[in-house]
Amino acid sequence: LGDGEQGTKKTSPKDAPVHSASQLHKSCQTLCEASKGISAGQASVLDYETIKDKAHPKQTHYGFGPKAHSQWHWFFVARKTLTADRPDDDIEKGRTYKFKLELDKWQIAQGKAAPLEEYALPKPEIKYQGGYKFSYGCTGAKLEKTARKKKKRLIEMALKDNAFARTKRIERAQQHKVDLQSQSGKTKVFIDESGNFLPYFGMPIGGEHDWKYQDASFIETFIDTGKSIKWKARNVRWREMKVHKDRWVLSVEGTLVAPDTLGVKIDCQESLIIADQIATKISPSSYHVKFKGVQLPCAGANAYQRELSRIEMMKKFLKAL
Repeated sequence: LGDGEQGTKKTSPKDAPVHSASQLHKSCQTLCEASKGISAGQASVLDYETIKDKAHPKQTHYGFGPKAHSQWHWFFVARKTLTADRPDDDIEKGRTYKFKLELDKWQIAQGKAAPLEEYALPKPEIKYQGGYKFSYGCTGAKLEKTARKKKKRLIEMALKDNAFARTKRIERAQQHKVDLQSQSGKTKVFIDESGNFLPYFGMPIGGEHDWKYQDASFIETFIDTGKSIKWKARNVRWREMKVHKDRWVLSVEGTLVAPDTLGVKIDCQESLIIADQIATKISPSSYHVKFKGVQLPCAGANAYQRELSRIEMMKKFLKAL
């Protein structure tokens, strides 16, 4: 996705609004080009569109409420783990897998989208009625050159990360949330690991979200062959904590059910995920979300080897981006 700094030339009312889905497609093309020849296995594109609802509609309110059609652009550098499941339903045996999505996402833009037109959602399993196609309203996300530079910087941050640093980052965020009780005003100040004072607005660092993603198609398309697998994503529980001004740590779990035509069965797979997501608020407790990016399978017989493979792929991806 393109990315421009806030305060740049404003869009004219005469300019046609850009559809957020087309922006995701353009970004994914860039990620696909960068991923060529990097993956240890078959690299693929992931496309996941659904509605997320608050798991607890009365969950903690942090003193602000984004308006309808507020829109966020997120960038993910994450790890996806897929393991074979053993369901009670004989019909789905051999086709059901548990998946986890971990590590990081960053906010790279925020704004207000406009509903372009009302349309019938193509996926009847999505329960949100009266869907819209949204314009791309994320401020600071217009120029591809700037976006690429920003994404490279975020991948560099992910490369320097480790388990100890992640633990300390979570602890610092949790302590900051406690310390906020002694701060007043809309502007909050966070002290990072380097001792820098970072003023910010919006949701407090240390705050958490807990979402239920509605069951929907999870489409995987292999880059080299163009062949697609239409998984069914079920019971997806998406938890996240804000740990820095624009950084969140992920803990996502769910079930993927493969079609009868899957063919090769998977015992265990670990992959590097580099992707974009656009989230658009549609009600006080629900958001339309579209996630699209590349999946690069890791090589290795154990967790240590797969982690080395993931790091090596990130380095290569960074050079190619």
